[in-house]
Amino acid sequence: MRTASFIRLVFLVGFSLVVSFQTAFLADGGDLPAAGAGKDDASATPTYLCRRITGEIQINGKLDEEDWRGAEEVRLLNNSGDGEFLSPKTTAKMLWDEKYLYVAFVAEDSDIFATMTKRDDHLWTEEVVEVFVGREDIYVEIEVSPLNTLFDATIDLRGQKGRPTFDVDAAAKANFDIRHRVIMRGPPSKRKDKDDSWTVELAIPHTALKGIQRIPPKSGDAWRINLYRIDKSIVDGRDTTAAGAWSPTKGWFHNPPRFGRVVFTTEK
Repeated sequence: MRTASFIRLVFLVGFSLVVSFQTAFLADGGDLPAAGAGKDDASATPTYLCRRITGEIQINGKLDEEDWRGAEEVRLLNNSGDGEFLSPKTTAKMLWDEKYLYVAFVAEDSDIFATMTKRDDHLWTEEVVEVFVGREDIYVEIEVSPLNTLFDATIDLRGQKGRPTFDVDAAAKANFDIRHRVIMRGPPSKRKDKDDSWTVELAIPHTALKGIQRIPPKSGDAWRINLYRIDKSIVDGRDTTAAGAWSPTKGWFHNPPRFGRVVFTTEK
């Protein structure tokens, strides 16, 4: 009887830890990890050569500067890891200078959908683009919706037993300002209408990475970054969700060993 009671106690404690771990990630909008996801399958993550700007970038959502035209464009894949491009089509580019990491998304969207207007609302429950930037054990999560609403948080995986902590007040505490602008080609409030696309332009201050990476970065430095998009559509009368990533994490956004590598360069 004592053995049975001990086994039952161990089971209950273990179950409680698992539930706590899962709840923490789901509260931040993440999905549970797919089987086999993690460090063992991280060898094929992509690398992006991030070029330093030669002129000035205006954060207006237009992406019409010469630096943007010359930046490498990547197309997001299905986050499931099936190797197929995300539909609807979503592309992204990155640039940098002494003060900012610049990120741009162009998201095709026949039905733009967003309602949230308060900073740090749960934007991932609607349509959103996301930037995760830092290193494998701590990183900053930034989200922007079609309404130009911002969510930002610091995710720290260095705690006891690998349990993460989420700090949604990190930006306010550090007093850094993420500049962001959206241009929508279609209204976000009308479902089932025919929209076209939305464009997001971000300037993320390097101070957001203070204590996480060397700032400002030097030519040759590499940061772990991933780019995501969540799209909501109505298909045959049913709500559907599509999740895309630059470096697919196979179902779990908060899987930093699967993030890509962004290498900063001063080469033209």
